[in-house]
Amino acid sequence: MKKIFIFLIIIICIVLGMLKYNEMKTPNVVSFKEFYPKDVSNITKIEICNGSTGEDRFITEKEQIVKFIEFYSQLKFEKMKEQSDSVGWSYSITFFENNEEIFSAVLIGDRIFSIDHIRYAVDSDSVYEIIENFFNNIQ
Repeated sequence: MKKIFIFLIIIICIVLGMLKYNEMKTPNVVSFKEFYPKDVSNITKIEICNGSTGEDRFITEKEQIVKFIEFYSQLKFEKMKEQSDSVGWSYSITFFENNEEIFSAVLIGDRIFSIDHIRYAVDSDSVYEIIENFFNNIQ
């Protein structure tokens, strides 16, 4: 009985150690490139939806797509410890290759994104204003 108890303690310690090691190897700060490692020049459309009005607007001009991707690629996304659900959102952003959705993110408030149901804080205080500016200038 004593040997089984010691064996169980050793197994539990090994499992906990493996979980801690895996957590340490998972990056806390990621960029758009980690979320979307493919060639961004294949992106043909970006949808921005206003969370207040529900209005969708689409960036389809290559020059504007490149500008938005340059802005978005500079952001650093830091995984938040607090992962509770939110009510409401500011903007949702969806990237497309041809008419196939390839990546989406939801801006919650001024600088928190939800990507695949995981919340990330971004390193820029002006994210909301920049996305709003893109949204307002889409023809």
